[in-house]
Order: sequence, then C-alpha cells, then structure tokens
Amino acid sequence: MNKYITASLSTILLSLALLFSFEANAALCQMDGAVKVLTITDNITLNPADKGTAGTILWSKTYTVPNIKYSCDASTQTQWHAEYSRSYLAASLDNVYNTEIPGIGIRIKWPANASNSWLPGNSGNPVTCNPSCSIDNSSVLVEFVQTSTIEQGETEVPAGEIVHVNVKPLLAPEDELRILNINFGVPIKVNTRSCSIYPSTTNVDLGTYSVASFQNNPTFQGDKKDFSITVTCPTVEKVGLTIVSMLNSPFGSSQGLLGVESGEGYANNFAILVSEKLNPYVSSAVTLGKESVFDVTSRVTKNYQAQIYVPTDVNRANSLSAGRVVGAIQYTMAIK
Repeated sequence: MNKYITASLSTILLSLALLFSFEANAALCQMDGAVKVLTITDNITLNPADKGTAGTILWSKTYTVPNIKYSCDASTQTQWHAEYSRSYLAASLDNVYNTEIPGIGIRIKWPANASNSWLPGNSGNPVTCNPSCSIDNSSVLVEFVQTSTIEQGETEVPAGEIVHVNVKPLLAPEDELRILNINFGVPIKVNTRSCSIYPSTTNVDLGTYSVASFQNNPTFQGDKKDFSITVTCPTVEKVGLTIVSMLNSPFGSSQGLLGVESGEGYANNFAILVSEKLNPYVSSAVTLGKESVFDVTSRVTKNYQAQIYVPTDVNRANSLSAGRVVGAIQYTMAIK
C-alpha cells in the first residue's frame, strides 16, 4: 500500500513539472527598467454650466512624460497601443470619451505634438526595435470637455489609473508589455455652475451711411443700436461680467472703442463704440477688459448700445473711406 501511494505522488509531481515548463517562455519584449508612471497631482476643479454648450473645453493642460526605453527580440515588429484604463465609451464629439460623470468628457493626446495621436490609438506602422526603442521628450495633453447639460451639485472623477500603454508584437499581440501608466493622483472635482448667460442677439446691424455724412459734419456719428446680455441664476449669486474687443483697437483706447476688420472691402479709420445704457436717456462707454460685478437674485439684463464711430483724432476730411465696418466682442461671466 505504501509503495502505491508513493508512486502516485511521483506521477503528480512530474505532471506539475511539465506544466510549469511550458509557462516559462521568455517574453518577446522587455522594459529597460521599471514601467514608467506619470501621476497628475493637480487639484483640478471643473466648473461647467448646467446648460452649457457641448464641446466647451473646461480644463486643459500638457504634462511631460518620463522617457521610455524598451527592447525586443531580433526581427520582432511591434506597435505601442495607448488606451483608457476605464470603461469609457466614445461621446458624439471628436476624440472625446464619456467619464463617470454624465455631461463630462475627457480627451487625451499622446504624444501631444503628433498629428493623429488621440486615445485610444497606436504608434502607426510597426517597427523593429534593434537594438532598442525609445520614446523621449514626449508630452501628454489632457482635456476635460462638456458633452451635454449637467445636473447641479458637486461630483468627482475618481483618482486612480486613467491611461495605460502597452507594446504589442505584431505576430503575438497577446505577449504585450506595459510601458507607461498615467494616473490621477487626486479626484477631479466637478462643481456645476448654476448661472447662465444669454445675449439678445449674436449680430448687431449698425446701419448704412454715406461717408460724406461723417466728412461734412464734425460731430456726426452712427445711430445707437440696442442689444442686451441677460444673466439668470436659480439662487442668489454675485456675478462678474467682462467685455473685451476681439480685435485690438487701433486707437489705443479701452473706453468702449472696438477694433475693426481691415483690408480689402473694409472702411478706413472707423471704429465701433459700445456703451452701457444706464437709463432711456443716458449711456456710458464700456471699459473694455474690466470686470463689472453685480448681484443676480433671479435674472439681470444689462442693456447696451453700439454705433459706428469716428474717433476724435481722425482727420474726417482726408482719412475716411467707404466699406464695411465689422467688429466683435467677447463677454465672459464669472461666478464669485
């Protein structure tokens, strides 16, 4: 009986030895050192509007990635493949993937200076690492993008691994080698803005005039055209509103004078004056680039006027020419 038991144990041990020998095959590719890790430790707070526009970039930053070096067996063709570590599904926006927070998407590009390297993606044509491959001086672009309306309140994208990169042999993709991890070191906070901003129009028609009207009358200016900006908040908020000219004013003034388009087809030496309408009879030139702070209990409408304007230092008799007068403003709302 004892001999029988001993023989059976020997057979089992022999089978185990054969089993382990098949698992000991050498990998086709090896890291030069440990797997590289980039941990993003910034305290990031996203402030999307609850009814914000899909495609709005809420936050964007580029980070330096540690240099990566690996080697593979002779004649082994490989690609590296970068992908999200989480089960993110593609959004309807280009290269944006939905995060754990409905309405918040993420878009990552590595290497950031490559033309078509948005995640998930690979390195393109397979290469042979002889004697080794390296990815040096690269950077990664991380962006958070609003994808839809967002529920009010505070939420967060969890900390942890967000991206991993593996090298995969072309003929044996299952024999992959991890070369890079990108992690969020702290959660990404999402604090939804509760206020919204609406312009009465996106285009103000300033009218059509004869150049002679400006030349023959030293005080003649274009008619004032009304437009407004409305801010709404579900709770009482202190809001800052800033208006800037999208084109630099050629006259060097911040008091309401917008720069205008120049070149073929555009009038010379005209500007556009933007004023805030304080009451039906009084208006005051807007100080461009200066934040105006006010309280919003439910809804506040700021009334403005715009007009074609000839600055006082322009020689009306000799310097004006016909054409289009086109300017643009950008208004920014900040919740205090």
